[in-house]
Amino acid sequence: IEAIEKLDPEKVPVSSNRELLAQGAGNIVSGLLGGLPVTSVIVRSSANLNAGAKTKLSVLLHAVLLLIFVLVFPGFLGLIPNSSLAVILIMTGYKLAKFELFKKQFKAGWDQFMPFVVTIAVMLLTDLLKGVGAGMVVSLFYIIRFNIRSSFEVREDIINGQRNYLIKLPQHATFFNKGFITNYLNTKVTKGSRVIIDGSINRSTDSDVKEILAEFVHASEQKEIEIQLIKYNI
Repeated sequence: IEAIEKLDPEKVPVSSNRELLAQGAGNIVSGLLGGLPVTSVIVRSSANLNAGAKTKLSVLLHAVLLLIFVLVFPGFLGLIPNSSLAVILIMTGYKLAKFELFKKQFKAGWDQFMPFVVTIAVMLLTDLLKGVGAGMVVSLFYIIRFNIRSSFEVREDIINGQRNYLIKLPQHATFFNKGFITNYLNTKVTKGSRVIIDGSINRSTDSDVKEILAEFVHASEQKEIEIQLIKYNI
């Protein structure tokens, strides 16, 4: 649905709930009758758009024609060479895979480009489901990496000649955040500075993160670091 909405020049919105309901009902009936699973097909939708289709009648007509040929002329379907069908799919896919799409994904950053490339590569080498699964794994890696890096909001400023650090704890600080907070406290915070730990929105903190913060606070006197806690108890 998302792909075809981008291709649609009129940008007609489509109800994803209705589509899921139709697919679910169709799969139930198809399974009970011993048929194959059904799903939305971007090739058919793009072919309809290229032919100038504007209403749901194009999809219904496509289904009716398929039903007629399966029931009345099943022998003719077997006479269609697979190579001819392959050419149609390749040409339609070629029109969809524009160079601008790859360029756009590359400009969006590695967190967008790598899952995109991995999905295509694995899909071509194996099959569609494995390609989508591989892309999801790579996306999950970048999501976790982003959360680790950006979960803590940190600010640095010099006030009255003293360097001040503001560390705002997130709502939920997990063990994924342990590496970031450890590295920041050990490498960024300088001697003789002031550190403000703000827990205003914090709801839960993993025991490992708590231990790191507690050790930093207890060792702050030796490093001549002034500590201020806002709505957070060590």
